[in-house]
Formats: sequence, structure tokens, C-alpha cells
Amino acid sequence: MSIPGVAAITATSFTAAIEDPANFKKSRSVGVWLGLTTRRYQTGEVDYDGHISGRGDAHLRGLLYEAVTVILARTHADSDLR
Repeated sequence: MSIPGVAAITATSFTAAIEDPANFKKSRSVGVWLGLTTRRYQTGEVDYDGHISGRGDAHLRGLLYEAVTVILARTHADSDLR
């Protein structure tokens, strides 16, 4: 909640959706579980990444998108997250 753009609703929703962090071996797995990774299409010589898969909690994905928008676009302070 100390990050600009991440309010109590986003932090609480994230905590409630994850429930037990021990379920994920890597932090990258959380993004996959939320549907924040791109779809892959592979066949023969064709290999490309598509749009975000969108398989997960749509509400939480929307809240995280808003938080990222605030961090990248509206906040002028330099931080490690930017």
C-alpha cells in the first residue's frame, strides 16, 4: 500500500486472490495464474506471442492495470518500480 497507485482495495484484493503464497514456486507463476501472460501460437515455422490470455481474476487484473498506469504515467518520482 506504500506504492503510489496501489490503494487498500488493490492490496486487499491481491491478498485475497493469492490466499497462500506457498502455492507458487516462483513469483512469475502468479502472473500466469492471473492471466497476465501472453498467449503463444506455434505451428511449423510460425511462432508468435498474442494478447494477454485473460484467464484469471478479471477484477484483480483491472486493479493491477490501474496501479501500473499510475506508477508509469502519473507519478513523477523516480523509484525502482519505474
